Amino acid sequence: MWKLIKGGILISCLFMVTSCYKDISDPRQLRDEFYLRHKGADLPVWVRGNANAKTFIIFLHGGPFDTAIEHAIKGEFEPLYDDYGMVFFDQRGAGYSHGQQNVHLNEDQFVEDVEVMFQLIQKKYPQAESIFLMGHSYGGYLGTAFLKKGNNQSLCKGWIELAGAHNFPLNWLSSRTFSINYIEQKISEGNSTEKWNERLEELNNTPEVTNLEELRVINGTAFQVASELNAGKSTFEPPSWLYVFSSPVGTGFSQHHLDKLENMLVSGNHNPEMSNIIIPSILIYGGEDPIVPVELGQNGIDYLGTPIGDKYLVILQNSGHSLWEFERDVFFNEVKSFITQYE
Repeated sequence: MWKLIKGGILISCLFMVTSCYKDISDPRQLRDEFYLRHKGADLPVWVRGNANAKTFIIFLHGGPFDTAIEHAIKGEFEPLYDDYGMVFFDQRGAGYSHGQQNVHLNEDQFVEDVEVMFQLIQKKYPQAESIFLMGHSYGGYLGTAFLKKGNNQSLCKGWIELAGAHNFPLNWLSSRTFSINYIEQKISEGNSTEKWNERLEELNNTPEVTNLEELRVINGTAFQVASELNAGKSTFEPPSWLYVFSSPVGTGFSQHHLDKLENMLVSGNHNPEMSNIIIPSILIYGGEDPIVPVELGQNGIDYLGTPIGDKYLVILQNSGHSLWEFERDVFFNEVKSFITQYE
């Protein structure tokens, strides 16, 4: 156990040992697991990748109460492990975090937790000369909130936003439009008309999102559309069920406290401050993603203050929401090329 006190913030990390999907015989491979304890929450942190890497990636999961540990368990980002150190952690109230799960659940605290995570990684891995921030879905919202605050962006060499929802009102509108178009096509083809007629009626009765229940209608329908649209298209080969179920935490996520974030999820929009973000950025979105559609990617490019030559929009036309599962070679090549250019 060790402690770091900086700017009045106390960090204590509890170390534990567990199994790993990647071959652990190579001493160059990181397989660290520990907890970050901060303001009543114990956040599990799993670090994977190259122990000698000078570049680290801190990953922000979606949800908002999903889990990053699941990605580490399944080895979904292993193509990055040979070159980088990859930091997965579950945010407070999310996944396999512990402690007082229902306190301090607000945007400011989530941002502060990321700030403390940066302090921890810089202290524990002094070889990390370059750190990139990567955020998926809601993690794109949180990452943008982190980067626009104070001098936080100076801690990052670059920002990697993956199907990021940095503007929730636009996201819900775009998601609703995507689903309506898809459903109308299915009805015109005579496919599962009873099911889709019901979904279409619900969307027509929800022209905008003003509360959590309306949000659930649009988001829930988008997940149904994604389930059908993306079925059988993933090229990721997950580890065996035996490995997953022998994990000390398993996989899964919690959605118990969404009501505490209702205002943020309904109205949260970083567009007005995104011009303050000027670091190199790559935004990757899926052409077959009804959950966070490609309109959010163009919106991000339009509002980021990053010089035009240092911000990139990549559309993977045949990919769904979990971008790394579909056009894997293209996805990881884009991420690596961006990091190589700016690390």
